[in-house]
Amino acid sequence: MDPRELRPGFWRWLARHPDWRREEGGATGWQPDVACFAWEGPDALVLFDPLISDEGGWRWLDGLVGRHDGPLVVAITLQWHHRSGNEVAQRYGNSRPVEVWAHEAGARPWPYPITHEFEGDGELPGGVRALGIDSVRAEVAYWIEAARTLVVGDALLGAEGERSATLRVMPTSWLVGDVSASELVQGLERLTELPVELIVLAHGEPVASEARERLREALDAAR
Repeated sequence: MDPRELRPGFWRWLARHPDWRREEGGATGWQPDVACFAWEGPDALVLFDPLISDEGGWRWLDGLVGRHDGPLVVAITLQWHHRSGNEVAQRYGNSRPVEVWAHEAGARPWPYPITHEFEGDGELPGGVRALGIDSVRAEVAYWIEAARTLVVGDALLGAEGERSATLRVMPTSWLVGDVSASELVQGLERLTELPVELIVLAHGEPVASEARERLREALDAAR
């Protein structure tokens, strides 16, 4: 699992996705290990798309949760990233409040209870803000002002496997409904206004150097 503290109070770890198939790798696909994140906020511990794939991971998360007295928040970036949210709620729900946040346009029904739904944007505990970027796929990015960190699910990809680009917009084959690549780029444009210093992604390496510039370049390349 190898959790790493990328910024004070902000953690990243990798977990093996149970639904990955070998044919999904390659330049336009995704690798078997996906990234998950945790933010030790001032009034809540926030887990972004948490996936725990082994007992060692649960032991590490037990220690992290045990350091916090406030509520535990599960923040979902898009409808396919519910992952271990239900297990988290069941494991810790008897000892503290557990909130699960997601875009209201997400899957119906969800595989487990969503306690808070937001339309487009939302203000979460822990100083976290949700920014809607694709209402069809019910995808949001999460902005942590105190850490100058942007958390993205699938809309942006980092370097991984055969993908060498530091940051790129997801391939058009991942789009659903009538959403076009240009509409997705338009939804992502608002993120360039943030004073972001770190971009972390479900698929690929974090972007910690000139993050805003890399984001603008990725959007320009996808137009």
